[in-house]
Amino acid sequence: MLRAIAFLLLPLLVCAAHAETDGSRDFVARPKVGAAHLTLPSHLTWQASPDADGTYRVRLSLIVDVGSVLRDIRTLSAAALDKAKPCGDLLRVRDAAARLTSATTLGYDLRIHYAKRLCINGGAPMELPADIACSSIIALSVAGSRVIVDIRGANSEPCAIDGTSAALLKFASSKVFKTHTIDLAQQLPPEFRGATVNVRSIAFDTPPASPRLRISGDSTMSAQEFREFTSKINSTHR
Repeated sequence: MLRAIAFLLLPLLVCAAHAETDGSRDFVARPKVGAAHLTLPSHLTWQASPDADGTYRVRLSLIVDVGSVLRDIRTLSAAALDKAKPCGDLLRVRDAAARLTSATTLGYDLRIHYAKRLCINGGAPMELPADIACSSIIALSVAGSRVIVDIRGANSEPCAIDGTSAALLKFASSKVFKTHTIDLAQQLPPEFRGATVNVRSIAFDTPPASPRLRISGDSTMSAQEFREFTSKINSTHR
């Protein structure tokens, strides 16, 4: 009789174990690049397995929709770069465009109006203006839990100037070409907060595919951390 009951319960136990170790979740990642806030619909899947030392390895696969970044690049660029200091820098994004060029890079063309405002003896600011066009590359790489966003010139002379002071070119370019980091562990759903995440690979789906970014990685958890993780998942799905 006990064997019959155990046989009947076995499929339920297997399904319960599977529910704890495999899953998926749709969420919205909201990373920040400079002063620009991104809103990225994302889909996360995970699969956990025990290791011989008693820890658990949770494999992660993340698909991020980056269509809004390409579509809204001018607005995002303005949010990141625009500034106006009374006796300092004036920077206004005139136009911007981005396109996928490889599995880890985007081409990024930017037109800005830049002026250096000089205040002398309390008088009206004197402006040294320039209109600048830059051809850039946005390159993605990974290190630990971080996604590195490196904005750099597309060639040895990436920017051209039309203005009164060519000396402003290098200074203005330094405002554009910067490196930013996004901690993936801070972008995942709440169930993963506090977990140590290692990003293993990152790649765009290139045209003609839809603009998506695929990220794979893993997290190693102690038995206690894994119990807490599965408890959070179970409470979320109730």
